[in-house]
Amino acid sequence: MATEEQTAGSGSIYVYGPTYRIRVGQRLVIANRQVTKLSLKLRKVGSPTGDITLTVRRVSNDSIILSKVWGNITGLGTGYSWPEVTFDTPADVNEEVRILAEFSGGDADNRMELQTNIGDIKPDEYLTHYRDSIWQALATQESTYIYTYAELAVAAGGGPAALVAAGII
Repeated sequence: MATEEQTAGSGSIYVYGPTYRIRVGQRLVIANRQVTKLSLKLRKVGSPTGDITLTVRRVSNDSIILSKVWGNITGLGTGYSWPEVTFDTPADVNEEVRILAEFSGGDADNRMELQTNIGDIKPDEYLTHYRDSIWQALATQESTYIYTYAELAVAAGGGPAALVAAGII
């Protein structure tokens, strides 16, 4: 298995709910890969409670491709770490997605934080978050993440060129 990652961090974004920012992560294209694991660099501030879920969602319609509860945020430390999930049923991904940490507990003083990088590291990728019931982009920042995958065979006419032709990327 191979990994894809963006591990540089120089900033953070707050996550708490249920009416503030409840999903944060990276918007990117995953082409011809079977995703098996996901990790984002997180920490808790204060004493929040509630489950953290790591998720892969389609950009096209926000439907869930992969999702697994990591556990209660009480198990997360106050220093940044890499909570990881192994998906029960890995999925084949060949589209633009959001890889996310989702948390809807806490408040401004008791929250989850995702480590981000201020600056563009990976072309065509950027930090995204779901706030006030809409997706928002922070195009000059990036999320920290690591995902594990297996390469899929590319069918005739498939691959990134097909994604461009279809208007997906």
